[in-house]
Amino acid sequence: MEILTDGSLCFNGGVNAAVDPILKSSVSPHGLDRDELAWAVNARFRDGTAKPRERLQYRAVLGGSTTGGFAGCAIYHQTNQRELLYILDNKLYKLDLDITDPVPVSLMDDNQQVGTDGCERGYFCQAEKWMIIQAGDYLTNPWFYDGSTIRQSNGFSGSTKEIPPAGPMAYYMGRVWFAVGRRYGAGDLVGGPSGTSQNDYMDAVLRVSELTNILSNQWFCVPAGQSIITAMRYNFEPNELFGQGYLYIFTMNQVYALQVPLSSDEWTDLTSTSMPRQTVVSPEVGAPSDKCVIPANGDLIFLANDGTMRSIKLAMRMYSEWADTDLLIGLRNRLGAPEGDPSGFVLRNRLYMRWNNNMLVACDLYPTMRPFESVAPVTDGAIEITKGVIVQLVKDEINDRGYVVLNQDGYYVLYELVDDNQPDQYLDIELLQGTKPMPVGWVLETPRYTFDYPLILKRLIGGHLLVDQIRGDVTIVVRWRRDSDTCWHIWTVLDGGRLCVPDDSPGSYYDYFVDLGQPPSVISTGGRYSNIGYSFQLALEIQGHCRIRGIVLKAVPLEQPIYKSHEL
Repeated sequence: MEILTDGSLCFNGGVNAAVDPILKSSVSPHGLDRDELAWAVNARFRDGTAKPRERLQYRAVLGGSTTGGFAGCAIYHQTNQRELLYILDNKLYKLDLDITDPVPVSLMDDNQQVGTDGCERGYFCQAEKWMIIQAGDYLTNPWFYDGSTIRQSNGFSGSTKEIPPAGPMAYYMGRVWFAVGRRYGAGDLVGGPSGTSQNDYMDAVLRVSELTNILSNQWFCVPAGQSIITAMRYNFEPNELFGQGYLYIFTMNQVYALQVPLSSDEWTDLTSTSMPRQTVVSPEVGAPSDKCVIPANGDLIFLANDGTMRSIKLAMRMYSEWADTDLLIGLRNRLGAPEGDPSGFVLRNRLYMRWNNNMLVACDLYPTMRPFESVAPVTDGAIEITKGVIVQLVKDEINDRGYVVLNQDGYYVLYELVDDNQPDQYLDIELLQGTKPMPVGWVLETPRYTFDYPLILKRLIGGHLLVDQIRGDVTIVVRWRRDSDTCWHIWTVLDGGRLCVPDDSPGSYYDYFVDLGQPPSVISTGGRYSNIGYSFQLALEIQGHCRIRGIVLKAVPLEQPIYKSHEL
């Protein structure tokens, strides 16, 4: 009897949820590549194998909310100082990230608050040693924190004009840029004469005096018909003619690029008829939030208002094409539209983005691990957080450390994403102290394997998994289905003695070729056996840490199709 073999020994292509999951062939030319998966949750594929995501490590309780809730956070940096600044119940707090078991400290008196009542969305921007905190109500003057003290801006009142109430901000080309509605402007150049000698004139970045047209209400502006400005970001540009690159102005449905004057003379000579050139770089989509526009090397990647992940570089390069490229490759087909306030970061060359209350999406920007080899980003799929509501992602850019703020039963809790192959360490929310380990649960869905004969009926007779790096207790539930069947059927459960061969590394085990046995005979949709079909797809539900190096299936061809009879 001829035995057909099919499977995958490499998963470098990650997840592709945009096409039918059948394996690509001459009959199905738009199916999945052999190194792609139909779906994955809590997995990653950088070295060509499949393994669980980075784990969550509890760091601190930020506090419980009684009135206003959590309005945003950012990480403040100074020499030998690293703090999380955040707004909770309209108060500003700091948390020392360089000590074990840090305790939040309020930066405000009892009679002070960040903004007006009901403020739900704050904005942060660090310029030199000052973190600028906007309440997001467009009414309250911002706050300046210098690492030890906090004070409120004068705004445009008084003799010394300072940064006014605004929304999104960016520290770009030595100036603080700020947006109010559809308008935007900038403060003075760092080190300029408007600063003070005791601060070596660096505090000029807090002043607004050089661009006189802003003081006379003649701002830069995006065209009428656009939404308010939602984000301001710049990319890195090695061409010395462009300095730090363009300043990109995001609205909900478009993105603009501004070429800023380099010299102070050009800046002070600006008038309403000689404004810098502002061009459209993304005419169809924009970004809903400044927290979801992420610098990635020389690019800006953002979660667009239509639920796709876009790139500024690709938008400019493909300007004459019919459509831009979605880096997430159809994840919306499985997850639905994004919900809530998106935020994200690039951590260890992997992009993480909040999708909804319980899901992140991940995209590996450097999947090859080989120097000088150019490979397109790979979608890792979804990351599911089951022990709380995802509030915000925030990154320590200097030390390349990523944090996630969760709402757990009304308490805002800070976790760090750690890559050490250990279980998640969640806060014991009942005691508000100590942690509980929880192995990472992850899911893989393979292509529908056709055994190189997509039009020949086959019987599935067996399979193997190639598994190693088994750490601690691991359970693998193997399910399968035939063709386009909507029902998954349990094939076998692997645990205990079936996954316990010692490996060379301490505390690790391997079982390179795990036999799945023969799948049970189950009557499925249409009255047919589930092990008889033209193609077969596997789903692995894994609890704990191991590495899947390959999947192998075996089948035998059948001479004639069986539709109504259950007998062969």
